[in-house]
Amino acid sequence: MISPDEYLRSLESINLETHSRCNMEVEHKCECPIVERSAKYGNFILSMEVMLSLFEELSAQDYKGLTGFHHYSEPMA
Repeated sequence: MISPDEYLRSLESINLETHSRCNMEVEHKCECPIVERSAKYGNFILSMEVMLSLFEELSAQDYKGLTGFHHYSEPMA
């Protein structure tokens, strides 16, 4: 069995969701699971402090993969 440290080092990429809103919720005229989830649990924005902490932890674990910022599979420009 592979250890958590070995697993982390083997990853090629990690993608972070930066907020919980759907950028198409106005256009979606049907029931969107993202909008329903936000209505139930509220919305969040991933804070800079959390992102910096994550990067520090990844660096300490010798993570060499790519990191992407995404919002429901849409890369932020």
